[in-house]
Amino acid sequence: MAFDGLDYRPQTPPNRYPTILDHLTRPQLEVKVSEHANLDGTPTYSRAGYFSWKDIDPEQLHHWTDFSYSNVMDEFGEILETPMVAESSVFYSAQRASSVVRNEGDVEDRLKRFLWTDVQRALDHVFLPHSTLFPGARTPVPIQEFQAAKTHTYLNNKLGTSVPSIAGLKPDRIAVEDSTDVVRLVGDVKVSWKWASSMADGERREKHKYRQGLSQVNCYSNQRWTRYGFILTEKELQCFRRHVDEDGEPVDGALDLATPIPLSAYGREVMTVELGLWYLCMLAADDDEWELMSSTWNKKSRKRIRRSPIFRG
Repeated sequence: MAFDGLDYRPQTPPNRYPTILDHLTRPQLEVKVSEHANLDGTPTYSRAGYFSWKDIDPEQLHHWTDFSYSNVMDEFGEILETPMVAESSVFYSAQRASSVVRNEGDVEDRLKRFLWTDVQRALDHVFLPHSTLFPGARTPVPIQEFQAAKTHTYLNNKLGTSVPSIAGLKPDRIAVEDSTDVVRLVGDVKVSWKWASSMADGERREKHKYRQGLSQVNCYSNQRWTRYGFILTEKELQCFRRHVDEDGEPVDGALDLATPIPLSAYGREVMTVELGLWYLCMLAADDDEWELMSSTWNKKSRKRIRRSPIFRG
């Protein structure tokens, strides 16, 4: 179930602040598709041939089993159960954006008004001293210990327009190091009639569209030597990481795909879109795990080394 129209969303139980987990597992406002939207579903193509559906090997699409609710709680459960001392009292209104979506721009405009803000607020509560969020607030012990370990770097979610393009290509969304603007996570916003996880099992043309979308974000990830990426539509979130072999070397055209998360999912014991994005940002914030070399793009010159491999399918 999702909620539409004017909506305060479920409130926190009396006499306590909401936890980060409460904050990230609330219902999302429903996003509707306009009856006037162009449902042709033509996918994005790179005129210079930087990415293609042929670059994704269908035999090398693996299930990312570790990307799960149970693993989130195992890794960050104590942190997620700490209170949100600066919980927003924002009045969530679907009327702040277009009432329906017709294209990717409408989807981005609608989601940025609550989803991206919620994820960033949750990241702030993990990485910033709580006294900076609310005067006099004390940072909970689990978060103090996490911050003291200094194994993660605080990330900011931003529109892709805030970073220079590489070969004329820019992701729609990025997560960057707050102090340096180094990109650690890339993502793309699409409409569900151009890309959907269900297309993986569709007819030949649908399968090509599915792999085309993955190839696009995989190209962004290769350009910036990041391991993690995602595709977000008005219906679902698809998270992935670039696949590595037994020696930790990247495998061209291979991805680990998490189970897709519907935007309608909510509840404290459910993997929601906001919780999934927060978890992906936390993985990208890990100083030892976020970076992965590319055999097709040179990190220093940002130039393509060679064409990506072409697979038949």
